[in-house]
Formats: sequence, C-alpha cells, structure tokens
Amino acid sequence: MRRPTIRDLAQAAGVSVATVNRILSGTVSVRPKTVQRVQSAAEEIGFYGIGAIDDRAKKLSPHHRFGFLLQQSTRELYKLFGKKIIAACRDRRDEIVEPIVEFVDLLTPETISSRLIALGDTCDVVGVIAPDHPIIGQAIRSLWTAWQPFRCSTTFGCAA
Repeated sequence: MRRPTIRDLAQAAGVSVATVNRILSGTVSVRPKTVQRVQSAAEEIGFYGIGAIDDRAKKLSPHHRFGFLLQQSTRELYKLFGKKIIAACRDRRDEIVEPIVEFVDLLTPETISSRLIALGDTCDVVGVIAPDHPIIGQAIRSLWTAWQPFRCSTTFGCAA
C-alpha cells in the first residue's frame, strides 16, 4: 500500500493542491474551516504530514481557558467529574480549551468564594458546584459584572 500524497489529500478534502501546500507551509492565510476539513481528511487517509496540519490548526483556533471549582478532592464523584471535564475540553476540535480543574476541601462559603474569584482572575469562564449562600452569590455577581459578555445558568438544590 502506498503512502497518501499531497494530491490524494487535496482530493479527499475537496481543495486544491496549492491549498494543502499553504496549510503545510504555514506561511499563507487559510480559513480555519478549510484547515479543519483538510485535517479531517488527513486523519481519514492516514496522511504522513498530519502533525504539521494539526500544528497549523492549533495556531488558527481560538484559545479559551475554562476553570472549574469542584468540591472535595477525596470524593470519587468529583474526581470523575474532573476527569470528564478535562477529556471533554481536550476533545474539542473547533477551539483550544485549556481546562483548569481545582478542588476545594474546606467547604466554607468564604473559602469557596475566594477560590472562585481567584479562578475567575485567570480564566475566561468558570464553573462551580456550590451551595446557595449569600457570600458565594456575591462572588458570582462580582465575576458577572467583571466579564462582558457573561452568560450564567444557575441551578440550586438541596438534599434532605
């Protein structure tokens, strides 16, 4: 079986040979969607230069830093949440998402609030699992007013 060529890749991706060459050289602007299409085709046909295409796609992709504050690092449920969050962020194809997963073991409102604010200072987006408490609510509101635009979905619940 012969190794796929640039011409094979261009045909599989539905682009010209010149477009594939521009992606591989990294010197000329190519639309991110075109790079993604070529990247997918390269994976499908086993193209030898997939590393260069992946590198180019990463450089063109938007970068985000997502922070997650989870409870109790010793609880298996939260460990699993953390692992799944990291995997989901790394599986993104359209963008680079750097996951920051932190655990808070001292579950006081003050501790959760301060850790949430600190995480918000270094991340583009934060997610938190926390009880409904005025101090935590104030921390969320302060992040809300600091970030524009800001989207928030909050669900509070309790177990008896």
